[in-house]
Amino acid sequence: DRQAIGSGWQGHRVSAAHGGHVYTVVPDGRLLYYRYDGVTWTTQAREIGQGWGGFRWVSVSRFGQIYALREDYSLVVYVHDQSLGFYQSHTLSGAFDYPRIFAGGNNCIYAVNSAGQLLYWYHDDNYVWQHQALPLGQGWGIFSSLASSGNGEIYGVRASDGALVYYRHGGDRIVVNNGVGVVLTFGWAGLAVIAAGR
Repeated sequence: DRQAIGSGWQGHRVSAAHGGHVYTVVPDGRLLYYRYDGVTWTTQAREIGQGWGGFRWVSVSRFGQIYALREDYSLVVYVHDQSLGFYQSHTLSGAFDYPRIFAGGNNCIYAVNSAGQLLYWYHDDNYVWQHQALPLGQGWGIFSSLASSGNGEIYGVRASDGALVYYRHGGDRIVVNNGVGVVLTFGWAGLAVIAAGR
Protein backbone atom coordinates (compact mmCIF):
# COMPACT_ATOMS: atom_id res chain seq x y z
CA ASP A 1 0.00 0.00 0.00
CA ARG A 2 1.10 3.54 -0.69
CA GLN A 3 1.80 5.75 2.31
CA ALA A 4 2.59 9.45 2.37
CA ILE A 5 5.88 10.11 4.18
CA GLY A 6 6.45 13.74 3.21
CA SER A 7 5.18 16.79 1.35
CA GLY A 8 6.55 19.82 -0.46
CA TRP A 9 8.68 17.86 -2.91
CA GLN A 10 7.25 19.50 -6.04
CA GLY A 11 9.93 20.62 -8.47
CA HIS A 12 12.58 18.41 -6.85
CA ARG A 13 14.55 15.82 -8.80
CA VAL A 14 14.49 12.84 -6.45
CA SER A 15 16.30 9.50 -6.45
CA ALA A 16 16.78 6.85 -3.79
CA ALA A 17 19.29 4.20 -2.78
CA HIS A 18 18.81 0.97 -0.83
CA GLY A 19 18.73 1.55 2.92
CA GLY A 20 16.42 4.57 2.93
CA HIS A 21 18.94 7.01 1.42
CA VAL A 22 17.19 9.74 -0.59
CA TYR A 23 18.84 12.48 -2.64
CA THR A 24 17.14 15.45 -4.25
CA VAL A 25 18.22 18.36 -6.41
CA VAL A 26 16.09 21.38 -5.48
CA PRO A 27 15.27 24.19 -7.93
CA ASP A 28 18.15 26.40 -6.75
CA GLY A 29 20.64 23.64 -7.64
CA ARG A 30 21.49 22.41 -4.15
CA LEU A 31 21.89 18.66 -3.59
CA LEU A 32 20.13 17.55 -0.41
CA TYR A 33 20.32 14.26 1.46
CA TYR A 34 17.61 12.52 3.50
CA ARG A 35 17.49 9.22 5.36
CA TYR A 36 14.27 7.31 6.09
CA ASP A 37 14.42 4.31 8.43
CA GLY A 38 11.01 2.89 7.52
CA VAL A 39 9.25 4.79 10.31
CA THR A 40 10.59 8.33 10.34
CA TRP A 41 13.09 10.64 8.69
CA THR A 42 16.35 10.42 10.65
CA THR A 43 18.07 12.99 8.41
CA GLN A 44 16.26 15.75 6.52
CA ALA A 45 17.42 18.23 3.89
CA ARG A 46 21.14 18.06 4.70
CA GLU A 47 22.94 20.05 2.04
CA ILE A 48 25.84 18.09 0.53
CA GLY A 49 26.48 20.05 -2.65
CA GLN A 50 25.69 23.07 -4.82
CA GLY A 51 25.54 23.71 -8.55
CA TRP A 52 23.73 20.48 -9.41
CA GLY A 53 20.96 22.29 -11.29
CA GLY A 54 23.13 22.51 -14.40
CA PHE A 55 22.96 18.78 -15.05
CA ARG A 56 20.41 17.33 -17.45
CA TRP A 57 19.83 14.35 -15.16
CA VAL A 58 20.97 13.19 -11.71
CA SER A 59 20.41 9.78 -10.11
CA VAL A 60 21.89 7.58 -7.40
CA SER A 61 22.67 3.89 -7.86
CA ARG A 62 23.74 3.15 -4.30
CA PHE A 63 24.65 5.12 -1.19
CA GLY A 64 27.66 7.23 -2.08
CA GLN A 65 27.51 6.81 -5.88
CA ILE A 66 25.72 9.53 -7.85
CA TYR A 67 25.54 9.81 -11.65
CA ALA A 68 25.04 13.12 -13.42
CA LEU A 69 24.55 13.93 -17.10
CA ARG A 70 26.27 17.10 -18.31
CA GLU A 71 24.89 19.47 -20.95
CA ASP A 72 27.14 17.83 -23.55
CA TYR A 73 25.64 14.39 -22.69
CA SER A 74 28.82 13.13 -21.03
CA LEU A 75 28.22 11.06 -17.91
CA VAL A 76 30.10 11.63 -14.67
CA VAL A 77 29.92 9.64 -11.44
CA TYR A 78 30.55 11.32 -8.08
CA VAL A 79 31.52 9.33 -4.99
CA HIS A 80 31.07 10.38 -1.36
CA ASP A 81 32.06 8.80 1.93
CA GLN A 82 29.96 7.81 4.95
CA SER A 83 30.15 11.39 6.19
CA LEU A 84 28.62 12.62 2.89
CA GLY A 85 31.83 14.30 1.79
CA PHE A 86 32.64 13.95 -1.93
CA TYR A 87 36.17 12.71 -2.54
CA GLN A 88 36.34 11.63 -6.18
CA SER A 89 34.63 11.88 -9.57
CA HIS A 90 35.03 10.00 -12.84
CA THR A 91 33.89 10.88 -16.34
CA LEU A 92 32.72 7.73 -18.11
CA SER A 93 33.39 7.21 -21.80
CA GLY A 94 30.63 7.70 -24.36
CA ALA A 95 27.73 10.10 -24.91
CA PHE A 96 24.30 9.49 -23.41
CA ASP A 97 21.95 11.46 -25.64
CA TYR A 98 18.81 9.42 -24.96
CA PRO A 99 15.19 10.38 -24.29
CA ARG A 100 15.26 8.46 -20.99
CA ILE A 101 18.09 7.34 -18.73
CA PHE A 102 18.04 5.79 -15.25
CA ALA A 103 20.49 4.18 -12.86
CA GLY A 104 20.36 0.59 -11.69
CA GLY A 105 22.16 -0.98 -8.75
CA ASN A 106 25.93 -0.89 -8.30
CA ASN A 107 27.66 0.45 -11.43
CA CYS A 108 24.63 0.08 -13.75
CA ILE A 109 22.99 2.49 -16.18
CA TYR A 110 19.94 1.99 -18.42
CA ALA A 111 18.64 4.10 -21.29
CA VAL A 112 15.70 3.99 -23.69
CA ASN A 113 16.50 5.22 -27.19
CA SER A 114 14.18 7.02 -29.60
CA ALA A 115 13.07 3.69 -31.09
CA GLY A 116 11.88 2.42 -27.68
CA GLN A 117 14.78 -0.02 -27.23
CA LEU A 118 16.08 -0.60 -23.69
CA LEU A 119 19.89 -0.50 -23.41
CA TYR A 120 22.15 -1.53 -20.52
CA TRP A 121 25.63 -0.45 -19.35
CA TYR A 122 27.80 -1.82 -16.56
CA HIS A 123 31.21 -0.61 -15.38
CA ASP A 124 33.68 -2.16 -12.97
CA ASP A 125 35.04 -0.51 -9.84
CA ASN A 126 37.74 1.16 -11.94
CA TYR A 127 34.98 2.86 -13.99
CA VAL A 128 35.75 0.91 -17.14
CA TRP A 129 32.70 -0.28 -19.09
CA GLN A 130 32.25 -4.07 -19.15
CA HIS A 131 28.92 -3.82 -21.03
CA GLN A 132 27.97 -0.92 -23.30
CA ALA A 133 24.56 -0.31 -24.86
CA LEU A 134 23.60 -3.97 -24.47
CA PRO A 135 20.06 -4.32 -25.94
CA LEU A 136 17.46 -5.80 -23.59
CA GLY A 137 14.30 -5.45 -25.65
CA GLN A 138 11.93 -3.29 -27.65
CA GLY A 139 8.75 -1.44 -26.78
CA TRP A 140 9.98 0.51 -23.74
CA GLY A 141 8.71 3.82 -25.04
CA ILE A 142 5.26 3.05 -23.57
CA PHE A 143 6.35 3.97 -20.04
CA SER A 144 5.99 7.42 -18.50
CA SER A 145 8.47 6.55 -15.75
CA LEU A 146 11.16 3.89 -15.31
CA ALA A 147 13.45 2.97 -12.40
CA SER A 148 15.55 0.06 -11.20
CA SER A 149 15.99 -1.36 -7.71
CA GLY A 150 19.17 -3.20 -8.69
CA ASN A 151 19.72 -6.93 -9.27
CA GLY A 152 18.33 -6.49 -12.78
CA GLU A 153 14.90 -5.44 -11.47
CA ILE A 154 13.08 -2.71 -13.40
CA TYR A 155 9.77 -1.01 -12.66
CA GLY A 156 7.78 1.06 -15.14
CA VAL A 157 4.59 3.11 -15.08
CA ARG A 158 2.65 2.36 -18.27
CA ALA A 159 1.41 5.63 -19.73
CA SER A 160 -1.77 4.20 -21.26
CA ASP A 161 -3.40 2.92 -18.06
CA GLY A 162 -1.22 3.82 -15.06
CA ALA A 163 -0.18 0.20 -14.42
CA LEU A 164 3.00 -0.44 -12.41
CA VAL A 165 4.86 -3.17 -14.30
CA TYR A 166 7.81 -5.26 -13.08
CA TYR A 167 10.62 -6.82 -15.14
CA ARG A 168 13.86 -8.58 -14.29
CA HIS A 169 16.77 -9.26 -16.61
CA GLY A 170 19.77 -11.53 -16.45
CA GLY A 171 22.52 -10.64 -18.88
CA ASP A 172 20.97 -9.61 -22.18
CA ARG A 173 17.41 -10.86 -21.75
CA ILE A 174 14.32 -10.44 -19.58
CA VAL A 175 14.06 -13.59 -17.47
CA VAL A 176 10.87 -13.16 -15.44
CA ASN A 177 7.47 -14.28 -16.78
CA ASN A 178 8.87 -15.40 -20.14
CA GLY A 179 10.05 -11.90 -20.89
CA VAL A 180 6.64 -10.29 -20.36
CA GLY A 181 6.24 -7.61 -17.72
CA VAL A 182 4.28 -8.48 -14.57
CA VAL A 183 1.51 -5.97 -13.72
CA LEU A 184 1.74 -5.34 -9.99
CA THR A 185 -1.03 -2.80 -9.52
CA PHE A 186 -2.86 0.11 -11.15
CA GLY A 187 -3.39 3.75 -10.18
CA TRP A 188 0.13 5.05 -10.83
CA ALA A 189 -0.84 7.55 -13.55
CA GLY A 190 0.90 10.86 -12.89
CA LEU A 191 3.36 9.29 -10.46
CA ALA A 192 7.08 8.63 -10.91
CA VAL A 193 8.77 5.49 -9.66
CA ILE A 194 11.84 6.16 -7.52
CA ALA A 195 13.32 2.74 -6.87
CA ALA A 196 16.02 2.19 -4.27
CA GLY A 197 18.99 0.60 -6.03
CA ARG A 198 21.16 -1.82 -4.08
